Amino acid sequence: MISQLKCKDPEDYYSFTDDIYYKEDVFVGYRFFDEFDKEVLFPFGYGLSYTEFEYSNLSVSKIGGKNRVRVQVDIKNTGELDGDEVVQVYVHDAEASVARPEKELKEFTRISLKSGEKQTVEFELGEEAFAFWDDTKKEWTVEPGNFEIRVGASSLDIRLKKQIEL
Repeated sequence: MISQLKCKDPEDYYSFTDDIYYKEDVFVGYRFFDEFDKEVLFPFGYGLSYTEFEYSNLSVSKIGGKNRVRVQVDIKNTGELDGDEVVQVYVHDAEASVARPEKELKEFTRISLKSGEKQTVEFELGEEAFAFWDDTKKEWTVEPGNFEIRVGASSLDIRLKKQIEL
């Protein structure tokens, strides 16, 4: 199965012709561009704003339940205008035994902040945020090991990262 393989040449992976053919796989959209280090004009999750936002104080901790994680981050509008920001949480499996995307979007939220205002944003990631479909076992699997939680404004604008071991 292609998702179990780690190809390094996108020409082997997808046919770049005038015909568009989408394979069912984990390397679709921003995940494909990450895998093959392709540049994009507007990365996944990108949005325009008339103001600037600062990300700080990323906290990642285990909470009750199996493989559950709480993510907290402070967002501050450092610009002169009021604005909205979409805070995005990605997960990277640092020790995967199968081919997995560089990062996978698991949560996001849109917040509105007045100029100078700061807000703590909280997410809870359940076991499904760390799981992959195991074709051999025919079930969702979470492998123990290190995962990196990445928080940012788009798939290419990651502002903060923290490791957690499950």
